[in-house]
Amino acid sequence: MAEIKLSSHQIEDAAGVFAETVQAATDRVLYQPSERAVPCPGYDTAASLFGLDSKMPEFPVAPGDQRLGALGGLRVRVGVHSRDRKLVYLPGIVLPDTHNDVRIGCLSGPDIVRDTQAQLTDLQQVLLEQVAAMHMPGVGEHAQNRQVNVGDIGHAALIAITAPEATPGIHGRVHAFVGSGLSQSVAKTGALSIARGHDTRVVSEVIVPAAQAAQIIIPRHYQVPASLGLSASEAAVGVTLAAVRSQGSSYRQPDLARNAAAVVAQYA
Repeated sequence: MAEIKLSSHQIEDAAGVFAETVQAATDRVLYQPSERAVPCPGYDTAASLFGLDSKMPEFPVAPGDQRLGALGGLRVRVGVHSRDRKLVYLPGIVLPDTHNDVRIGCLSGPDIVRDTQAQLTDLQQVLLEQVAAMHMPGVGEHAQNRQVNVGDIGHAALIAITAPEATPGIHGRVHAFVGSGLSQSVAKTGALSIARGHDTRVVSEVIVPAAQAAQIIIPRHYQVPASLGLSASEAAVGVTLAAVRSQGSSYRQPDLARNAAAVVAQYA
């Protein structure tokens, strides 16, 4: 299968369509997307934290080492055991969340995980940034005045993937998805699969508690952010909606205006 990509145009257009549609459907003060960037602390910072020589091309970290939690956004290679007890490696990113235990968001599945020894592709980096963005602190929370913010990554992600027949109850699903791991919950719906022509690349994501990993390796050549320079909101919402739109009729397309209005109405 030829490499399938999401272009910068697809992502930027999807983010723009989302913004215009939900702003038109709701009060503008309820649309406040995050302007934060997905962190990328860098290899030298990681090596310094662990007291190691940054000239090494990569180094292992003990899965239970809590210092990893200070490096949200760090790209890593995670060794996990498959069902048949084979050791497989997944590209991952240290989640920049406030969970008690360090967690790593990983890409999984043969369509998106190829040679993990090689430099990550731009698509893999974009998807890792999408995973991290969906686990930024505060995702899924309401504004201080208790209003629903349809620009919040958690609410926006569900608005971008929910089919019209599933619109009722959308607000409850937002918090259920956030509670069970937003990125992997979204991925399980099939929304993140990317289509081009007759080819569809299935994108799966899994959250791995660092302490439960068999191995964690930090490679220097992984620490290269995606070339698109996306904000957290653009990564979470633009990438997700662009993937949904790429699938066309094979994925039930959302009614963004109706979903946004339903999210607000259910809390009013």
